[in-house]
Amino acid sequence: MLHVKFLILFLVANLISCTNNHKEGNTSMSADETIHRELLQIQNKKIFFGHQSVGINIINSMKEIASDYRDVKINWSTIDNKSPETEYYFSDAFIGQNTQPDSKCDAFTEKIGRIFSGKLDIALMKFCYVDVDAGTNVDLVFKKYQATIETLKSKFPQIMFIHTTVPLNAKPTGIKQFIKSLIGYSSNYELENIKRNIFNSLLIEYYKTEPIFDLAGIESTYPDGTRETFSNNGKLYYSLINEYTDDGGHLNAKGGRIAAENLIHVLASAKADPLDK
Repeated sequence: MLHVKFLILFLVANLISCTNNHKEGNTSMSADETIHRELLQIQNKKIFFGHQSVGINIINSMKEIASDYRDVKINWSTIDNKSPETEYYFSDAFIGQNTQPDSKCDAFTEKIGRIFSGKLDIALMKFCYVDVDAGTNVDLVFKKYQATIETLKSKFPQIMFIHTTVPLNAKPTGIKQFIKSLIGYSSNYELENIKRNIFNSLLIEYYKTEPIFDLAGIESTYPDGTRETFSNNGKLYYSLINEYTDDGGHLNAKGGRIAAENLIHVLASAKADPLDK
């Protein structure tokens, strides 16, 4: 009889353990299920993303995330001179020349018109961190971007345009940088990031009612919500977290995945037709 009681207690304990494990499993999978659902939404859209190298970091991470789900069938395509032949797709392309932001706006416009004939649900472009440096006239770059988007909206009102903040650089490490910080020296990294912060503030304020992929915000935010900042003339500015990069500018696997998950969310949340808002 004693053996029977021990057997019953053992079975009950295992049942409770299995139930708890099942609950914990559901909890841990909640974020994954959200990503899964959003990827399924994305695969039924026509998307074009114009970028340069940091864009590749993000797209590669998106592909890696999507590969975890057997039923996600996104048609990835890097375009050259013709649009994809599939009904839905996520297409990307290098646009313009680095350090020449105007060329990227022009190339973005040209590809949407010539290659896609405006037949897109969503389009977005991204400047590189090298497009905005310490000597950049931020107002002129932003006005060019504004004019580009307004022209495209007028010509292709069915496209939802997502705005992307300019990525940042990470704080250099080492004894030289430490000494410079002690004597109050403003490094190029700070002066460049200040200009990028200014551009991003203009973009976020102007397009606050429209979808924004805040890449700079993602790059400068730790998992606990705190930000990577530096002070210059009494003002705080944001910079890329060193843990998210291996070279101070491009995203590593960790940074790329965090950015990719956010872009997936923004793409899934954006309505295909802005006229339906």
